[in-house]
Amino acid sequence: MPPNNTQKTKNQNGNIFIVIMLGIFLFGALMYAFSRGASQGTGNLTKQQAKIAAQEILNYARLVEGAVDRVRRNGCSESEISFDNAVVTGYSNPNSPVDLSCHIFEDEGGKVSYISPPSNTTSLDWFFDSGVYVGGIGEETALSGADLIILLPDISKTICENINSILDHDFSSTPIDNGNIFENADDKYIGTFISGAESDILTGHSSDDDCTPVQPLCMKETGCFQEESGNEYYIFYHVLLAR
Repeated sequence: MPPNNTQKTKNQNGNIFIVIMLGIFLFGALMYAFSRGASQGTGNLTKQQAKIAAQEILNYARLVEGAVDRVRRNGCSESEISFDNAVVTGYSNPNSPVDLSCHIFEDEGGKVSYISPPSNTTSLDWFFDSGVYVGGIGEETALSGADLIILLPDISKTICENINSILDHDFSSTPIDNGNIFENADDKYIGTFISGAESDILTGHSSDDDCTPVQPLCMKETGCFQEESGNEYYIFYHVLLAR
């Protein structure tokens, strides 16, 4: 008996319908997963995601520190270092050589790329600060100047705790530092450091600006804390150049 073409066509149409429906289902599942991931904020990270984010923050800060060391070895003074980049404005340093040899984010200088923080860690950008010094680091004091520091403000408490854990800081809780450390664009490093009453000391104590006795962040070049006032951000910091 010759094949029933009508039945064969019906079977083919049925198979195509199943394939189409399966494709629609898989596409919908993919978009659902994507939308969940895209909308996931810093407060919704899993423990593993927070740990990975903390390690990525530390890795990038150390990469930038290496770039600072590189331009310093190549003869750049601290006043010539530039964090000028194509992503965040306000870092143009008039002291930097025009050949870009002291630019951290140029091939002629530090040879690293400016990479924005992952969107699931903070809504803000890396901040290269000229007005903060860590108690017990370097030789400077509030009267003479600050350290060159990279900050990442407004991260979650969980990421902050993971950073301190990776660094083996044995804090009983996240340090709360006196004052408002992150002051937006006012303290961007453009070749000069802020000194005197306008600078901030970082000790990790809610009311103590001295390292006698030693406070949680004293003599720690890297760590995470919560600022006591202002926006009360959780802030990662890393000393790029101790003074």
